[in-house]
Amino acid sequence: MGNNHVAVYQFGIEGTITASATQYLVPGAGATSADELKLRITRAGTLKNMYVRQRVASGAGGRTDIYTARIEGANSVVTCTLDNATEGEDAANTAAIALGDDLSISLVSNDGADTSEDCFVTIEVEFAN
Repeated sequence: MGNNHVAVYQFGIEGTITASATQYLVPGAGATSADELKLRITRAGTLKNMYVRQRVASGAGGRTDIYTARIEGANSVVTCTLDNATEGEDAANTAAIALGDDLSISLVSNDGADTSEDCFVTIEVEFAN
């Protein structure tokens, strides 16, 4: 019996996010995007351990940033909500991902005064041997 292989994927937005909107993080990192940019997964596995970091927090007063892992354009249960915080994680939820599925990360800002900046997500896919 061998160990399972884990790949770590990174998505990010450099600069200030678009407040009160849904946008998609760019594989690696880049400017904000209204288009859903995806990574193709090359082996079936389990999506897990989402870690989120922002340089500037969303702010007080219920301004939240909700990060969700998306598989084939549909939201999964792997999600992280930041409310006036600069980092958080979802280490509890997992989702199956199949060979050839596309992986993306959405970011929903719920407030027009949200000033979050430099948002980065790492997420793992564990591949069975």
